[in-house]
Amino acid sequence: MPDNTPKTPIILLAAGESARMGQPKQLIRHHGQTLLAIALQNAAAAGVGPVIVVLGAYACRIVEDTNLDLQQFVINEHWNNGMGSSIKCGLTAAMKHVEPNQGINGVIIMSCDQPLITPDVLRQLSESSHPLAACAYGNGVGIPAFFGVSFFPQLQSLPDRAGAKGILTQHLTVLHQVPFPPAALDYDTSSDLERLP
Repeated sequence: MPDNTPKTPIILLAAGESARMGQPKQLIRHHGQTLLAIALQNAAAAGVGPVIVVLGAYACRIVEDTNLDLQQFVINEHWNNGMGSSIKCGLTAAMKHVEPNQGINGVIIMSCDQPLITPDVLRQLSESSHPLAACAYGNGVGIPAFFGVSFFPQLQSLPDRAGAKGILTQHLTVLHQVPFPPAALDYDTSSDLERLP
């Protein structure tokens, strides 16, 4: 029997050049796996929808080292314009990867440099009855985050240099917060890696 349950594609952002890291952080190894491979495994294990990896800088090298197939990634040719351009590129690709009979209830946006994100927290974001859901940590909220279809126009109109956090903070009244302190740990410099458990 066909599965007509609406899907939640996961947009996995991995397009940056890791300027502060000095090397492609997508390919930094942790417990024998690259950060991107860990994020991809966790996203796939959530089982909420197709996973689309948005590549840009180092795209060819990343495809070779991560064994991505053509259905799993899209290359943002304008990655150096900023995160907003990668989000819009990923959203366009994600909408094309959902079967017509399934439909789509929203997307989850996550980053490749958050290796402590679990499949369970991604499922919690997807299963929220709210049009927005995000991880809560420290004194704020951020990705991974779920954006329902009603917020697609705002994602599509993001300035290239902007991330999606502004959308979350502007709509706190409808935002469901999923407490997940490990989401605060992302890795931009070599010293950040020392905090990895």
